Amino acid sequence: METIDAEVTELRARWHLHADADLIELIHAEQQQIFMVSSGLDRARPTVCIDFRSTAAIRRSSSRTVATLRT
Repeated sequence: METIDAEVTELRARWHLHADADLIELIHAEQQQIFMVSSGLDRARPTVCIDFRSTAAIRRSSSRTVATLRT
């Protein structure tokens, strides 16, 4: 068995990603994270689970949510 010299960092994410997650799933999870943080929902409702079907839907909701929070 070959070995490599490496540093490993383990991070805990809010969203579960499968080991075989593709690029689209990674981008989708990133957009969800950005939405939760920018809208303040990560602090106000940390256990909420909002399932968006596309990253475009996340961007639309994010702009509406931020506008609502600012008024």
